Amino acid sequence: MEKIMLAVNAVDLDKNSLELACSLAKMSNSVLTGLFLENLAKDKELVIKNVYEGTYIGLEVDRTSSEYTKKNAEIEANIEVFNQTCQKNGVRSNVQRDEERPVAEVIGESRYADLLISDGGLHFKKAMRHIPSAIARRILRNVACPVIVSTGPVQEIREMVFAYDGSASAMFAIKQFTYLFPEFSSHKLCVVNVNDREGAIIMVPDQLKEWLEAHYTSFVFEELHGKREGIFLDYLAEKKNAIIIMGAYGRSRVSRLLRTVAADLYVDKIALPFFVAHQ
Repeated sequence: MEKIMLAVNAVDLDKNSLELACSLAKMSNSVLTGLFLENLAKDKELVIKNVYEGTYIGLEVDRTSSEYTKKNAEIEANIEVFNQTCQKNGVRSNVQRDEERPVAEVIGESRYADLLISDGGLHFKKAMRHIPSAIARRILRNVACPVIVSTGPVQEIREMVFAYDGSASAMFAIKQFTYLFPEFSSHKLCVVNVNDREGAIIMVPDQLKEWLEAHYTSFVFEELHGKREGIFLDYLAEKKNAIIIMGAYGRSRVSRLLRTVAADLYVDKIALPFFVAHQ
């Protein structure tokens, strides 16, 4: 892996996402690009000007106002925190400020990145901290590279939880994670399936076992019994220092184990990073 992008609110920098991004960039020796997102559209005001051709009427941001000056100072301070944090961790980094179309910018830039890390509560309105936010959900549905959603403080990752439901989407996710992070090959991997049908037997393909043996030194299979959303949520609540690996979000072939509504529930309730890969 060579390029990791971190998408953050330029005014409200999420320190947890930054620490996670620096940790993974350092481990993989990747360049970390900070995408500092702004939404200037809401700051624009009606402007009437006399110009050579006549009268100009449009919407513009008053960059001389005290409000804009204060906001710009906050952004510059956050960029300095980003740069200092990267420097402290020995991470190569660069910064981009995107002012006009933040979500479109993230999606466009993701085509040229190996991994995107996003604050699960990414927003542009004060006092809004729903996880995942509407912006985070839009990014998850349309991003062109794997994503890690940061939902809270992260210490050292020591375990991976792979939500496996037998689908191609789930298998694609574990492959993407493995290829991006070979450094985790010696960490514990839990392959989890939820059996919500009484008396049913879930068969684990021999091919999956062989593939895992070729890439990981330690892994276990765990089968949970009960209602999918509830039992898996309880299972994740017991985990610490782990990352959750899941398949497609909000696409036509969403993982049967982690449907969009269920995935929102997990991300909202569990303070662990989630790795999401689309096929």
